[in-house]
Amino acid sequence: TLQVIAGVPFRIGASPADGRIAEIFPQAACFPLCSLTLTTLGSVLNLVEGSVRSDTDFSLSFPGSASGAVTSTTLGTPIEGAGVAFIGDAGYVGEATTTASGTYSLDLPPDTYRAITARPRSHFRELWNDRPCALGCTPASGDSVVVAAGQVTPGVDFALALGGSISGSAGPGQSSLDVPDVEVHDASGTRVALATSANDGSWISPVLADGDYTLTIDAPGFDAELYDNLPCPALACNPQAGTVLQVLAPATVTGIVATLTPSLTALPP
Repeated sequence: TLQVIAGVPFRIGASPADGRIAEIFPQAACFPLCSLTLTTLGSVLNLVEGSVRSDTDFSLSFPGSASGAVTSTTLGTPIEGAGVAFIGDAGYVGEATTTASGTYSLDLPPDTYRAITARPRSHFRELWNDRPCALGCTPASGDSVVVAAGQVTPGVDFALALGGSISGSAGPGQSSLDVPDVEVHDASGTRVALATSANDGSWISPVLADGDYTLTIDAPGFDAELYDNLPCPALACNPQAGTVLQVLAPATVTGIVATLTPSLTALPP
């Protein structure tokens, strides 16, 4: 029974107690929880006084699930604490975390998804099925994972390669810097990763393949520079002129400190 004040817009939803997926009219599954007051799902209804709407039906389904395992191809062991996210046409739906055995399971509304690893930081990210995406993941490029009501979709597995990384800081006494960006370039001078500093100026790169790298560091109000403290025009840095840092998995190259110089163009007259 629904009591409605005429002229006031509202939403209606069904939340069954038998394990089916709750839904907001029309056919907008809200998983795992529904909130009629906070949601933007479904359609807003606005009844006209004296009228009757007979089209507000619900067809509710049970959830399905996806399961799999995440392992390290480099170490030959399961990865505990890895995240596996599932993305539908409308975006992110849910995420599971692997157990000590590297396995996971996640309940999902019946639909078609793409799956992607979200952690750990020490291994390269990957889309299912065996599609590396170290430099940026486009979910649509992954294979489809079909989840049916009341059924388990098994075998959504990931075998991840271990990588190294580079970490550092903006420099002593420069914790007030406006979030420096650190560009990581390979031996050819191509940018392969971007690290954004925390509020204290510290940063760590995304996971990197074994190889030689150079760094360009830039922050608002400061002159850009190549590591190690080589000034360069902000728009004309030659990455190949920087100090070469060798990355070998699983080690992190540490102690990279940049002492940036305030830009004359940014200073007040």
